[in-house]
Amino acid sequence: MPMMIIIIMAILVIMAIILYTSTTNEHFEQNIDHNMISQRSDLMRVFEDGFNRKEFNIPNVMVDGIPHKILKGDFHMHTIYSDGHLHPYDRVIESWMHGLDVIAITDHIDFFPHKDVKNSDLNTSYDKALSISKALGMTLIKGGELTKSEPIGHYNFLFLDDVNSVKGKTWIETLNNAKDQGAVIIWNHPGWAYLKSEKTPVKNSINKKLLKSGLLDGIEIANCKEYYPEAFSWASDNDLTIFGNSDAHLHRRYYLDKIPPPMTLVFTRGNDISSIKYALVNNMTIVHNRGSLFGKEHLLNSLFNACVEILDKKIVTNSNNEKKIYVRILNKSDFKFEFYQLSDDDDIYYRNNFTLYPRDIKVAMFTFGANINYDLERDIEIDYEIRNIYIDPNTNLQTKIKFKWINKIGLN
Repeated sequence: MPMMIIIIMAILVIMAIILYTSTTNEHFEQNIDHNMISQRSDLMRVFEDGFNRKEFNIPNVMVDGIPHKILKGDFHMHTIYSDGHLHPYDRVIESWMHGLDVIAITDHIDFFPHKDVKNSDLNTSYDKALSISKALGMTLIKGGELTKSEPIGHYNFLFLDDVNSVKGKTWIETLNNAKDQGAVIIWNHPGWAYLKSEKTPVKNSINKKLLKSGLLDGIEIANCKEYYPEAFSWASDNDLTIFGNSDAHLHRRYYLDKIPPPMTLVFTRGNDISSIKYALVNNMTIVHNRGSLFGKEHLLNSLFNACVEILDKKIVTNSNNEKKIYVRILNKSDFKFEFYQLSDDDDIYYRNNFTLYPRDIKVAMFTFGANINYDLERDIEIDYEIRNIYIDPNTNLQTKIKFKWINKIGLN
């Protein structure tokens, strides 16, 4: 009798494994009904299936007197054609739904754990994602990821012509092949545990050699839930383009339910491939991660000045003849800004620090000092630092709130 129970249990286990395998295979490939797609546009399918886009508002900016738009990007993600769990079609849709403008699907070129997904062409994920990305107005970049153990690491190749022809006999040959195709090469997640064998993993000897030989263009300072301050500092010291990417394998909802993944914000003149590549080659990126911004000071200043506007100023006199200035400050973006006062004006002070929330108006109050000469015409400047904007790992962006006192008339 016990033997019979063991046999029955074994049969049930085998049946469960078979069911799981077939269901998993169906999960990988059932997301697209190719016959249905051929009968109607990709865009119509998205709308009819009830998908909505969550916009993240960022105004256009001026950089060195030239107008730029800021594209929201993610340059590191995976699909079922390497070790991801979404079809390329669905990877594009969920990226669009979460407000991204440009993405790169960077499936591994040397790691394929899904044995039931047959594929011999490394361009497949890009090819399957291209039509829906065009329909949704997104820019899709062809890429791939080289995956090597320590101390080499992982590298993304962006703007490839043919992913298949990148693979070389050695990892260094693969990097050179990618560069021969004009690729932008990124060092991924430099703070991962497998690199901790060196005291300063960001500065390991291999990547210093790659930097010197022109085989390293950028580095992730944020990956999924991780932030690497040392990488941020090293990028600044060596003029590397900085990236903040999701490295998404599961559905993006999985990450948003916990900590929203980072974004790479690209300062560019257009949405086309050549404009985006120009921006990435010329270090025109900043990173948004966990409510903070990281990047070069002049880019962060351009963004901050485009987002924040002083609407008006008003003087109110109380019963004790004490004058107060009320300044309305508008945030035109979906960023928040944490103002921390560095110093008082000689004759004016502010009572506390404040946060300017997304698409909000903050009324800041300043009080005149007791000895101010109201007849004196003068410029008033209050120094602040923005505590969630970083120009290096230990330094915040500094700014001023400015207005003019016109003698006897009031504010200007």
